[in-house]
Amino acid sequence: MSKIKIILFFLFLIFSKKIFSQDFEMGLTGGIVFSQVDGDLSAGYEKFGFQGGLVLTDNFKNNLGFETQLKYIQKGSRNVHTNQFGYIYYVIRLQYIEMPVIFSYPLKKISDKKYLKNISFSAGLTLGYLIKAIEDKDGYGFLPANPDFNKYELGYVAGFKYKINKKIYTNALFGYSIFRVRKKPCGIAPWYYFTTCGQYNNSVQISLIYKFIK
Repeated sequence: MSKIKIILFFLFLIFSKKIFSQDFEMGLTGGIVFSQVDGDLSAGYEKFGFQGGLVLTDNFKNNLGFETQLKYIQKGSRNVHTNQFGYIYYVIRLQYIEMPVIFSYPLKKISDKKYLKNISFSAGLTLGYLIKAIEDKDGYGFLPANPDFNKYELGYVAGFKYKINKKIYTNALFGYSIFRVRKKPCGIAPWYYFTTCGQYNNSVQISLIYKFIK
């Protein structure tokens, strides 16, 4: 938790002057999330979820774009199939309130290709607060996650933004936890539930943003 506080403090020092001196545009964002939890020994973005909330956007000098959001997002993992060892059922459902801080840079500044005209590269940090964590280990119903997930998640996102028009654009982002979202003592957990030393959120997020242009 101390690491997150330090990072947030520096983010505030760096961006506070920019944020309060700019004329931001507010909007709404919504979309879908494909996720997995690295460390549960299942693979594939099989957990489907939703995201949605508020967004503030602006452009700084040299066309550098800034975006911050306050949104609800669903993450987790889903591993339901049959293999040579029998039937496997394991599902994690995580619900976060998340605040991404994202910068974008237009690719037209790098190349004059026409198909890059409305595309920008985006990257930034995210801070999430866990509001609910449940899991079903055997197909007989969800219970509170055990062991507990961390209440806070610090992660990063990277991907692309596509501008449809002045009011609407889309984001396609890859997201990953910087620190573990759940820690487990090494060598204790059953192999089919967790790896021995921790888990990380891994997601692909696709969203649509609508700005309230003045």
